[in-house]
Amino acid sequence: MPDIGSVGEIIAVDTEIVAVTVYPEQARVTRQGQLEVQQPQVTLDIGPLPATLAPPSIQAYARGTAQVTVQKPTLKPLFRNDEWRHQERELSDRFHQAETDFHLSKDTIAGLQQQQTFLQSLADNSALTFAQGLAQQTTDLTHVSDFTSFLEQTHQRIGEAIAVQERRKQNLDQQLQQARQVLQLFKASGKTPKYHILLPLVVQQPGVVELSIVYDVTEAKWQPAYDVRLQAGHPSLQIDCIAEVQQNTGEDWRKVNLKVSTALPDKTPAIPDASLPSRPAAIEAKTVKSSGASRLQGKSGKAVLDEAYRMLGALPGSEIPPQKEEDSLGEAMLQPANAIICFVAPVVGQVLSGGEVHRVPVGQLQLESRLTYVALPQRCSSAYLCAALTNPPDKWPLLPGTAHLFRDGGYVGAETFDYVGPGASFQLSLGLDERVPIQRELVTQKTESDTTGRDLRAYRLTIHNPFDHAIDVTVVEQIPISRSEDVVVQITRAQPSANLGEKGQCQWLVQLAPQTSEHIFYEYEVKSAPM
Repeated sequence: MPDIGSVGEIIAVDTEIVAVTVYPEQARVTRQGQLEVQQPQVTLDIGPLPATLAPPSIQAYARGTAQVTVQKPTLKPLFRNDEWRHQERELSDRFHQAETDFHLSKDTIAGLQQQQTFLQSLADNSALTFAQGLAQQTTDLTHVSDFTSFLEQTHQRIGEAIAVQERRKQNLDQQLQQARQVLQLFKASGKTPKYHILLPLVVQQPGVVELSIVYDVTEAKWQPAYDVRLQAGHPSLQIDCIAEVQQNTGEDWRKVNLKVSTALPDKTPAIPDASLPSRPAAIEAKTVKSSGASRLQGKSGKAVLDEAYRMLGALPGSEIPPQKEEDSLGEAMLQPANAIICFVAPVVGQVLSGGEVHRVPVGQLQLESRLTYVALPQRCSSAYLCAALTNPPDKWPLLPGTAHLFRDGGYVGAETFDYVGPGASFQLSLGLDERVPIQRELVTQKTESDTTGRDLRAYRLTIHNPFDHAIDVTVVEQIPISRSEDVVVQITRAQPSANLGEKGQCQWLVQLAPQTSEHIFYEYEVKSAPM
């Protein structure tokens, strides 16, 4: 620990980052250091600090055996110094040397190629001369053979030399590009100042000072994500809550106590306005989303089926119309996006500057689930596994984010969470379960081209339960939808019975005993009015 000598001496204090709280658009960094003070007045030099620092956010605290009074800190920008200029010269020399080597390699290749051209010209001009000499018997085949051997050996030697230089040129080009990039990045860093904090202390009692510096930085953010895991034979579903943290603040966070929060902290000690921005009240009219991204919020089973089938599509020419948005002005809800939630990472973490996504575990939930199946025989030969879940009332809410789904150790895809509050129920699709097979057979097809224009079709569906326990399967079939009053579509037979819904869907709830199969038969006809 440094010992302060003369009065008012400025001393550099080594600090390290020990804690970081990441917010949606910024982060709050805590640095700590330790020193011993003896003189009645000292000034501490803390830095360098990143250019992304927000000056109004600086806070300083002093604890320890010494009794000191912290004075107002002063922020000093740090531009280029002698050490920076020396490093710039080294990088610049390295770049120019790589550039010189690259151009020398290019010139060497050009000289070898000129030799090749001269050799080819020599061979072309000598061919006629040798032909005339052989005809006039002024030369013999031995001279011709020696000359052609010379051409061959020289051409091979030049070709090998060009190949060596080409490989060298490629390596030098890579080195040149790297040297240029490093130099450009270094020069760019010099244009943006870093900071030092000068912190005066008045010492009433000498001793050890434990210093804490807190400041906010921009270029940092986080978003929630989830790993959802289901294992065969386990009724509970595990949700690992992940904070995806990104930062490009200019300083690495190594072995820090990490928190993430949904709050939007102010940088000044003044009490902010209590009104919400751009909203006159804390509630607003509830709207029904038609986007597929909202399908995992607490919904009825029918809504989940409707949206799942709409995403999969229907038969050509018989599309399911999109759900209309309902104007429920009389029904209002609180905005969950204003909820302030903080998650603490259970172990120290590391997030390096550079903008890469770092996945930080911040919690885990074990939810009891009720598993059911949804079968769409027109689209898939297997059933979709679905889970009905309830977020425990004594746990934290699930924030909007991407959920990565794993079943029996395998990755099955990704879904999107909407806000799920404590105690709220929601549905989650876990992808196709190929262990539950479905067959769809066309057993009847009749078309009558008389005045009635009657078309009759019948299908048989077979669903098998391979498990040692019973399962519930909701089966949905899409029937063509009439777009004209002159065309009538109706179900003529169904076993078990089914009604044709407004959207042209037939739906059955099948309860399959262990190791059994169930058959569904239905028939529909399309009739057009006489012409």
